[in-house]
Amino acid sequence: MAEPGDPQPLAAPSNHTGSRIAQPATGGRLNSWKEIAQYIGRDVRTAHRWEQNNGLPVHRLMHDKNATVFALTTEIDDWLAKRSSGPQVAEESKPEPRTVRHLWILGAVLSAGAAAVAVWQWEPKGQFPPQLRTPTPLTAEAGWEWEPQLSPDGRSVAYTRGDRTLGPQVVVQLIGGGQAVPIAGPERNTHSPTWSSDGNSIALLRQHPERPDGASDLIVMPAFGGAERKIAQLVAPIPFSFRPGPSIDWSLDGRFLAVSDQHRIKIVSMASGEIRTLTAGVEKMFGDYSPRFSPDGRRIAFTRVAAYGISDVFVLDLTSDMRPSGSPRRIPSGAIWNAAPVWTPDGRRLIFISGTLRTTRLSIADSNGKTPARLLPVLDSGIGPLDVASMGRNQLRLVYTRFQQDSDIWKIPLNEVPVRPVEVVKVVDSSYLDIYPRFSPDETKFAFVSNRSGNEEVWIANSDGTRPFQLTKLQAGTIGRPAWSPDGRRIAFELHAAGASGIYQIGIADGRVQQFVPGGASEGHPDFSLDGKWLYFSSKRSGAERIWKIPTSGGEPVLVFDQEARAPLLLPAQDGVLYVGQGAGIWLQPLPGGQPLKIFDEVYSAEHVDVTQAGVYGLVRWGKGSRETLAFYSFARRQVQDIYSYAKPATGGLSVSRDGRYALASMRDHVTIDLMMVDSLEIGSF
Repeated sequence: MAEPGDPQPLAAPSNHTGSRIAQPATGGRLNSWKEIAQYIGRDVRTAHRWEQNNGLPVHRLMHDKNATVFALTTEIDDWLAKRSSGPQVAEESKPEPRTVRHLWILGAVLSAGAAAVAVWQWEPKGQFPPQLRTPTPLTAEAGWEWEPQLSPDGRSVAYTRGDRTLGPQVVVQLIGGGQAVPIAGPERNTHSPTWSSDGNSIALLRQHPERPDGASDLIVMPAFGGAERKIAQLVAPIPFSFRPGPSIDWSLDGRFLAVSDQHRIKIVSMASGEIRTLTAGVEKMFGDYSPRFSPDGRRIAFTRVAAYGISDVFVLDLTSDMRPSGSPRRIPSGAIWNAAPVWTPDGRRLIFISGTLRTTRLSIADSNGKTPARLLPVLDSGIGPLDVASMGRNQLRLVYTRFQQDSDIWKIPLNEVPVRPVEVVKVVDSSYLDIYPRFSPDETKFAFVSNRSGNEEVWIANSDGTRPFQLTKLQAGTIGRPAWSPDGRRIAFELHAAGASGIYQIGIADGRVQQFVPGGASEGHPDFSLDGKWLYFSSKRSGAERIWKIPTSGGEPVLVFDQEARAPLLLPAQDGVLYVGQGAGIWLQPLPGGQPLKIFDEVYSAEHVDVTQAGVYGLVRWGKGSRETLAFYSFARRQVQDIYSYAKPATGGLSVSRDGRYALASMRDHVTIDLMMVDSLEIGSF
């Protein structure tokens, strides 16, 4: 599913005695100044100077009192090649104007409730850096607007709209005026529009809400209303989910549709409705989504989601009869979430969103995958599905989805049941994302995750929400729910970041960050045992997701029990572990063994569960359209009791005090999903 002081280094796994061990270099990655200097055949001092004055590509993970640096050999090779073929710069002199420029932008930019702090690196080709572009609103409706698709002439836009009470609906709107017109009449449950190359037709998906498998009909109809034709039936992602859209795209010759069906990219023949699979081998991944044909129809770009919050853009070559030619090529990026690619009109580059799942920007990269992506000069963040249309030589009209969310943390008194809403008070109030609260062992403080600093970091506040301060300064990705050690001296958390995923811990007093468990197998949801000797977590290292534990003093992970499970929570008596099983149900597994007991049939998410000596608390939704409800399972009575119906939509996390007197919960204050537009975007210099 990362949010006072100087930067902290992300240390590699250690023996937990306080020593810091540098991560070893693997493959084409150099993980220290010494390794970088050795690779370029110079001393460390020269490597520093070349990075500062000549643009030697060195990356940093900023932390508390230091910074972890690394470089990719492919990037250094490209830099050296350009250096040897282009005009030379004296090592001791400043670079000439227009030789190497760095434009740094440090600004608070609205994202999914976050401020985005971005660094722009510009390698000019005789031009000045591009002018920063500020987008203008394209829609401002009260509901949500999603998946914009420009008509071939760029003058109209089709998109999906909806809200919390009404299902999705495809509409078409003339840019510059006019009302949005539903193309399928008043019917709902339509989404993912795409235009034919002549602009006369639109293909879309119509959901079957009564079908639990997510089945949808693939429909083609006139762009401005008329008789429709069913082409095929698919199982496609629902709109407004973390799986990136749109789900379909039309080939330029009009003969085929590319679709995301059952987590794979497939080709559908317009003539026969035949469906052919293009991508496979994603059984252990979340799947392939958002397909886009290249302008010449011989390649297809798509998003491959490997885990929650981790995805990359790939390109697959196609034969003349629309079959795979070779294996998909990954488009390199320094971000962990890369999605929703679109082609530039010349077919040479791809524009896509990149960053983290909750903080995204726009990037551009060569479609051959030989050079890393760069940020586009569009001053915005929290960006979702997008589209482009050519509006003249080297100029594009760009439309995209902007997602903004504000969630706050509330304190719920549990001394009376049902809870009196008037007694529920807000303890963390910001205009950004504040999620995953967790009481400290002595309950004088709580930790939470926030992106108010521009990146997701771990924060700590007093139990009443006063004196919040930023504990980590990772600037490195997406952070999961924090877990306190029993002595209150450390906090463990999962981190998903480029080259640094895994489970980490940070010292409260010294701010030292160490890696507990390396990533690579979807490790997450850490929780300490009551005696502090073990750290429990979930992982797919054995194939399916299981509960593992690792000694906090150092050692190898140990399988706890061999059944599908994730998100462990240790019981206060240390005689059992709660976990999320199949179907999002909550189970209690006795330790060291015995038959598991089902507590809840289904919970809102793995982070919306907590346990005390008296019982288990979980956030449930008893029926379609009902509010999220905090429920309590009593160990003594073996019964479930409703405690509190959330006044606002739930976001991330639940924590209950040991004595069961209070709960901390994150609720959404507001969410807006609008369409934005940038006109006359020049990309000739990229």
